[in-house]
Amino acid sequence: RNTKKYPQEGTYVVDDRVTDFGERILGVAYNNGFCAFSVKKYGLNEEIGVLWRIAKAFSDEEASIWFPPGGIDDLSFVVRQEHLKDDHMIGRIKNSIYRVVSERAKITFYDHLGCLAVVGKGLAGRRGISADIQKTIAETGINIRFISQGIEEDSISYGVDDTDGPKGVRAIYDHFLRE
Repeated sequence: RNTKKYPQEGTYVVDDRVTDFGERILGVAYNNGFCAFSVKKYGLNEEIGVLWRIAKAFSDEEASIWFPPGGIDDLSFVVRQEHLKDDHMIGRIKNSIYRVVSERAKITFYDHLGCLAVVGKGLAGRRGISADIQKTIAETGINIRFISQGIEEDSISYGVDDTDGPKGVRAIYDHFLRE
C-alpha cells in the first residue's frame, strides 16, 4: 500500500531510492501469522555458539527464523506460523532446543503474533525515535511483545498480538505520516 495515501494501494518495493533524511519514517506495515519460541535459562548469554545451535533446530525442520529478539538469558525465535506444519513439529523443535540448552531451561511457545514494521532511512541516528514509536503504540493500549532492530537502524519491528496490528498501523500512520 502507498503509505502516503493509505489505504490506497500502490507502493513499490525497491532496493535503492532517493531518501529525504528529514522524513524520519517513510512507511509502516503489518503482517500477522507469526509465532515465537522463548528460551529462558540463567547463563544462556554466556554459552558459546548457543544461538547457532538453537537456530539449527529450526533449520532442521525447514522453518525460517524471521526475528531472533532477545535479552540477557532470554532468546526468542520468531517464525511464520504457516511454516509449522503440525503440533508435532512444535514439540520436535522444543525437544531439539532442550537438547541444546538442557532441561533446566524454560521454553515457551507463543502463537497468534503479528509484526508491525516501521521503516525509513531517516530512523538512523535519531535519538528517541524508537521511544516515540513505542509511546504511540502504547497509547492505543497495545502491548509490545518483542522488538527487533538492526544496527543499520532502517527498520524497527514490533511484535504484537495479531488482533492489535491494524490499530497499531493506524496510530503510527496518524502520528508520523498523515499529511
